[in-house]
Amino acid sequence: MNNNYMQKSQKKTKPNVRDELSRRDTLPRDFFVLFNFFSDPTRDILSKIFYKAMKVVYFKFKRKKDIWEAKLIRKNKPLRDFYPLSKTDISNSIYLVDHYLSNLYIIPPECDPLSKFGHFPYDDAIKFYEEYVEGSVKDIYGREIVLDENGLNSLFDHDPDLNPKNYSESRGKRLPWIIPTLRNSKGIYEFTERSWTTYYYISALNVPYKDKATGEVSKVMHYFFIVIRKEAGKPLTLITAYHFDKELMFLKFLEPAHPFIYMP
Repeated sequence: MNNNYMQKSQKKTKPNVRDELSRRDTLPRDFFVLFNFFSDPTRDILSKIFYKAMKVVYFKFKRKKDIWEAKLIRKNKPLRDFYPLSKTDISNSIYLVDHYLSNLYIIPPECDPLSKFGHFPYDDAIKFYEEYVEGSVKDIYGREIVLDENGLNSLFDHDPDLNPKNYSESRGKRLPWIIPTLRNSKGIYEFTERSWTTYYYISALNVPYKDKATGEVSKVMHYFFIVIRKEAGKPLTLITAYHFDKELMFLKFLEPAHPFIYMP
């Protein structure tokens, strides 16, 4: 038999990365070698989680950097070029993103009747709030939340006087999102402020968006924050609500909080 043929037939094919790693007892030190071991769907999930976590870490760094520098200025000390985050800061950011992705409540389309209206004036928003929102509701853990006149803050952009001239129609159209979110969302986050605890109840909805140039209609994910406050000796109370049409701003707003763990 031809010697060249024998040599070619005996030549071993180079194993791919996945086969090679499967036979190892230890993991490689190279990040990309390990990353390429996984299938495309797994890599997509890893990329999604860790890229979002990096954004949260960035916002955490920026927020803490401002705090650190303010302290140095008060003490009349020079500013530094480097402000390290702790391992806890990093791990908490990953956990926050995992909790967000695992517990995001998507509002059913039937709970969004007002986005179909071309106009929703102030008087209609007040009437809707009084008839369909105001009162009380229990969250998914059975905790009662009071929805009183404080909730009208959600209709205004930064106006503590609640002047009808500063009414935000886009906020008014999101009033139907409040009750479904408080009742069904497991995406609950908390942090302590002064003498009270603030809770965020999170949800999202795919809102139709029409491109003015092309006329094409697509769906844009909007994120909804409901702000609930708990003071000593008082019930959980609705304070206001926000919405974001970009995930980046949603993550920035969420960053200071941590997932709420219900203890019955």
